[in-house]
Amino acid sequence: MPLINLLLLAHNEIDTIREEICNWERVLHLLPESMGYRIIVVEDGSSDGTSQLLATYHREGRLVHLHEDKRAGYKSALLRGLSACEGDFIFFSDTGMKNDFNDFWALYFRRDAADLLVGRKILRKDSRFRRFLTFSLNLYLNKVFSSSVFGDVDSGFRLFNRKSRDIFLEQKLSFRGFVGCEMVLIIISAGMKYLEVPIQYQGRQGESRGLPNRKIPVSILYLIADIRNFRKRNPS
Repeated sequence: MPLINLLLLAHNEIDTIREEICNWERVLHLLPESMGYRIIVVEDGSSDGTSQLLATYHREGRLVHLHEDKRAGYKSALLRGLSACEGDFIFFSDTGMKNDFNDFWALYFRRDAADLLVGRKILRKDSRFRRFLTFSLNLYLNKVFSSSVFGDVDSGFRLFNRKSRDIFLEQKLSFRGFVGCEMVLIIISAGMKYLEVPIQYQGRQGESRGLPNRKIPVSILYLIADIRNFRKRNPS
């Protein structure tokens, strides 16, 4: 039976993770009987009760809970989650109630159309600054790579197949930030197919956990250097 893994990363998400899991279970229960699913949550050093809640769900058999005693960081948690994924497809979503759960179907029904599908945020309710950051990042990438395909490369709402997962694990992901951007570049440089699908987006209430505003300037400098190194490794 084909299997799809829902992969979530969580750090101090006690305020929303219960509702989030319930919403994802509601969506995944609507999958056809011919498609199995697993929910995998990599809980990254939480100190607010998230770990205890997820451990309970794990004992109930509702999900796979992978716990880190100390915070390992977004990239490390992502790689651990990818290693635990089995089956044909992986659906990755940021936590924090940022997305419309029903947009899962927009990517799912196109799962055979590309090796990596990314939700392109078009109806956004987050800050103008965040929207400007997304616009600037993708404009920069399109210019650097003489392309027009990049619209939302770092979106945390994506679906990819097992072949893509294997490549991500093989390359281990080297970017110090904007890991989603690196995943897109890896797929395209491997000659595989990349597709963006329009979705809605409301953003997190409060400060971003993955990229708080105070870290953005240094993250941008890292990204420029990481892209330069990536181009050296992949001159074509």
